[in-house]
Amino acid sequence: MTDKFKFWSTLIIGFIAALSWTPFLIERLSRKKLDGKIISQYSNFTKDKKEILLLYKISVVSRNKDFFLKDIDLKIKFNSSDFLNSTARNNRLTVFTWDKPKRLIVPDKEFLNNISVLSKNEPVVGYLSFLIPYDKDEPVEEVQFLFKSYNNKVKSLVFKTADIKQEKLLFDDTIWEDFDFNDERFKELVK
Repeated sequence: MTDKFKFWSTLIIGFIAALSWTPFLIERLSRKKLDGKIISQYSNFTKDKKEILLLYKISVVSRNKDFFLKDIDLKIKFNSSDFLNSTARNNRLTVFTWDKPKRLIVPDKEFLNNISVLSKNEPVVGYLSFLIPYDKDEPVEEVQFLFKSYNNKVKSLVFKTADIKQEKLLFDDTIWEDFDFNDERFKELVK
């Protein structure tokens, strides 16, 4: 074998080896990013009319890397408010009063704050519930979902008024059932 052949064959083998590492390096160097959209948005005043209960159904995907989810917070701005903050919550009983009282019947496993990993490039659809200290019935100007990781990193999804078009939102009748405040099963929870 000539020196020229050894040089070129070594160079080609080295180049092929370097190429095989490229996907690994791209994955390691790519930034973690969250993308998503609002599917549904429900709001209702609490009994004393001093707080608003918000329920969102959103789709979210963690781009490039897994996201280890510790908590989800909400920052929301109504037309005449500053940003108000809340943390995603689980309620044993959630009742919305539109024309008549309706009880939310979504299983706990469908709430995003009950999962711990948003797997890489796999969309997840789920619900988030928040209680906001606000007493005015106004349109939402901006919503920010803050996804907090165990290593204190925060990734956010931000939606402005133009992104939250009522005609594009889904009202899902299957997650509600009629509710009677005198139902014995819920006597302890309704006060």
